[in-house]
Amino acid sequence: MIRTVAAPTTPAHDVIPTEAGNSVKFFTEYHRYMTSRQQDLQWMRDLHTRKSRLRKEEVQLCTRSLDQDKEERIAQILRLSDDMRRITDRKTDTLQSELVEREVRARNSASTMSQLDKKKVQFQLDRLSKEMDAMWGSFCMVADAMQKMAVNLNAGMEKQVVASMTVSAKKEIEEIMDRRAES
Repeated sequence: MIRTVAAPTTPAHDVIPTEAGNSVKFFTEYHRYMTSRQQDLQWMRDLHTRKSRLRKEEVQLCTRSLDQDKEERIAQILRLSDDMRRITDRKTDTLQSELVEREVRARNSASTMSQLDKKKVQFQLDRLSKEMDAMWGSFCMVADAMQKMAVNLNAGMEKQVVASMTVSAKKEIEEIMDRRAES
């Protein structure tokens, strides 16, 4: 836009031409717009500065909190380790003392049998004796059954072989029982 300036000879020349008035109005509008943008930018800068400061404070707070948690956890782990070590030491000491006591008892019981142990052994011997008698009775029943089976199966030679086998089996069982009774 071209601005024309008239000579100040008459008051009519003091009036700004319309073209120039539009330029001033445009400049004022543009200046107001730029001032508004500058204020907006300054507000944004202040906002970001404030937010950055708050975030840094929050990060520092989190860092302090993490450091404190880290120290607490390390202390907890150390306490737990000490507790576990003490418990383990106590258990090993207890087990070791029980083993020593058991070894001492084993040595003492090996050298002298107590009255209770003798009764236990006698009870076991009596039970074995009863079981042997029951087994002898069972063998006799089996021998008798085999003899009857042999009689029913064949006559003649087979009868004699089976009968002699069952009689010899009975004799062997009786001999074993006699030996046991003697001892």
